[in-house]
Amino acid sequence: MCRSSDLTVRVRPSALLAPALFLLLTDTPALLAALLLAAFLHELAHYAVLRLCGVRTACFTLTGLGASLYAPELHRLSYGAELLSAAAGPLMNLLLWVVLSLTGRDELTLFAGAQMVLGILNLLPVILLFVNLSFFLQSSIFWLLIGGALVAFANSWLLRKVFKKNFGLD
Repeated sequence: MCRSSDLTVRVRPSALLAPALFLLLTDTPALLAALLLAAFLHELAHYAVLRLCGVRTACFTLTGLGASLYAPELHRLSYGAELLSAAAGPLMNLLLWVVLSLTGRDELTLFAGAQMVLGILNLLPVILLFVNLSFFLQSSIFWLLIGGALVAFANSWLLRKVFKKNFGLD
């Protein structure tokens, strides 16, 4: 835990376990560094907008699944300021993705991709708000059933061919 005059930073043990597990499974430290830097800039954007709106942020907690900012004065924000502070992180990521992609430099591709992924993943709940949820669920269930039927058909067809070839069964 690190403490400054107005911000406490907490690091949960899972925050150290997640990168270690990531490296163990992928063996790509450059990708891990790009994702961690993208996450840091994402949270920094939230923090900066809250400070610009006059809200004191008391605690920053880093966990294995992400980070969170605790702002006890959040209720003072107008609806527009709260929306801006919530959108600041994903917007920072998407802006950096566009800027880095426009440079055309190959060495920035990994970092640009990390920015894009983090920005889009953080906007998914907002995107789903604008999509009719019942349509989304119905179409998901429909495609799940179609996919299951195709897999079942392919398996039975394959088993039939294997049995016919190996055992002369029909």
